[in-house]
Amino acid sequence: MIEIIAGIVVLSHFTKLGAYVVTAWLVAIALNLLIMGKFLDVAVRDLGLAVAAFSLAQLTAVREESTSTVRMRTTQPLPARS
Repeated sequence: MIEIIAGIVVLSHFTKLGAYVVTAWLVAIALNLLIMGKFLDVAVRDLGLAVAAFSLAQLTAVREESTSTVRMRTTQPLPARS
């Protein structure tokens, strides 16, 4: 159930927050598997997915920053011509 909620958050307007939640969730699962010493292949897979989720969060942050910069430029009044 938590996976579905996290997926919905990632698909909503809170992509960055959802991606960080998914990253933490996957790292916690991988650490649990590593501590148990079983299913090491699944732990490695989850760590790879965590890296992908973290990358999504970082890309979203860059996109939000660039979009806000473009909005700032377009909302500033144009200088008067003489």
